[in-house]
Amino acid sequence: MGQMSRRGFLGRSTALAVSAMMPIPKAMALVAQDTPALRWFAVGDDEFLWPYLSTSMEGAIRQHAEENGYTVGDECPDCGEMSCTDHNADLSAPLPWLEDYSFAFDSRLPVDREPSLAEWIKAGCNVPCEACDYGEPTECRMFQGQALCEECLQEARTERLDRMVGTQPGTPTNQPRWLWHGEPARHA
Repeated sequence: MGQMSRRGFLGRSTALAVSAMMPIPKAMALVAQDTPALRWFAVGDDEFLWPYLSTSMEGAIRQHAEENGYTVGDECPDCGEMSCTDHNADLSAPLPWLEDYSFAFDSRLPVDREPSLAEWIKAGCNVPCEACDYGEPTECRMFQGQALCEECLQEARTERLDRMVGTQPGTPTNQPRWLWHGEPARHA
């Protein structure tokens, strides 16, 4: 064991005691001050992405590959065989195409919670709409704290405008301006 001063020992033991009451990522960052900082990465395929907390993109890709069977030991990228040692020295290495479907989130994203829908949208990803019950990721925008698809966004904007103007809900918004015995006014 290396040399440790009394101050270093007290600092580490205090950090361990405090970290027992904190969420795991914050506790890890507090105790292991000499290690690289944790941050959020997204790794997946051409359909779905999953968030991973890691110190590097390579670590996040390796974690995803091991969890989902995307290693060169499961399928050799050159010949397609399992456990091919002719083309691969490390059978636990991730498949090379995983790098194409990976990115790092903003480094200021807190590590004590997963990325929110707004942060996924900011990163350029499709997310499920929170208003309709479609469930599949689609192109959404944030509006009043919700991720909304184009159709639900238009409806939410109309409802907000109705509340601001004082229009009764369900009233058509495209009514003629001037009525003459129930018909639109005619201009001469």
